Amino acid sequence: MEEVKKKTRVNAILFCVFLGAFGGHLFYLGNQKRAIWYLIASIVGIITCTYLPYLVVWILSIVDLINLIKLSDEDFDAQYNSGVQPE
Repeated sequence: MEEVKKKTRVNAILFCVFLGAFGGHLFYLGNQKRAIWYLIASIVGIITCTYLPYLVVWILSIVDLINLIKLSDEDFDAQYNSGVQPE
């Protein structure tokens, strides 16, 4: 049986700060569909040198960061760690 590690709010915030525009925090939190959209938009914006899609995703990741910071540890656990056994 595979052991599922408990996600932490601090790690999610760090992923959001350093990899937010590429969906790093969303991959960590298990939201793969949205993370792939962030990643595609960032890559398209950088490759085409229009930067507008990258800028939009960057702004969305700042909104995600603010939401993660405002979230209490209990709410974070309820939302992202449901069904994970405590260590």
